[in-house]
Amino acid sequence: MPRSTLYRIVLYVTALTLLVLAGTFILGGFEGLSGHGIGALIVGVAISFALGVGLMVLMYASSREHDETAHRAAREGFKDVLDRKPPEER
Repeated sequence: MPRSTLYRIVLYVTALTLLVLAGTFILGGFEGLSGHGIGALIVGVAISFALGVGLMVLMYASSREHDETAHRAAREGFKDVLDRKPPEER
């Protein structure tokens, strides 16, 4: 996966984190929390998003790497079948 794609993912996750925290603030989610509670909420949301998105990206990149190799091998193995024309075009 290119580095530019990873940077873009980090940027989107950061923007999503900020939007969720802004929405929480606007809807009154911080009311009644001390400074430590607000800090814990912010850190918890950021870590949860980073962990969730990071694991999904790793799963996607890992499955794509193995899939491409298998796809090429299968395509090479069935090359004669894939190159044949359908019966109505013969």
